[in-house]
Amino acid sequence: MSGRTGVQTPPVRYSVNRRQQGIARLLSVLINTNLSPLIRYMIDTWMAAGCFLLLLTAGALFRVVRTKTRYDRYVAAMIAVTIGSTAGLVLSVALGTLLVLDITILFTLVCFAGIMAMLQYYGGAAA
Repeated sequence: MSGRTGVQTPPVRYSVNRRQQGIARLLSVLINTNLSPLIRYMIDTWMAAGCFLLLLTAGALFRVVRTKTRYDRYVAAMIAVTIGSTAGLVLSVALGTLLVLDITILFTLVCFAGIMAMLQYYGGAAA
């Protein structure tokens, strides 16, 4: 007779191991938490791209040191400056500040002028 009143069934006890308890606790925290602070600490795509470009710049600078001819050094230096200025632009977007962009523009202009002066001084006609 299912319609009887006053009869209580005992609660069912499930056996739950520690791993399942941890997962349940994590899910309850994620459900009951405001997710905006979590989004702030996610991997930033602009910052990752800037770091990878800085790594490429380091590789190009390594190539400046390791190459044999002077003209290959000039080309590698131009590539390093170009990739480095791109990394500065991306990091400026990632950090949200114009100071990095101003420093990048100044650094790029000085480096390009220095490379052109070296080409003029050491002779860049015979490539």
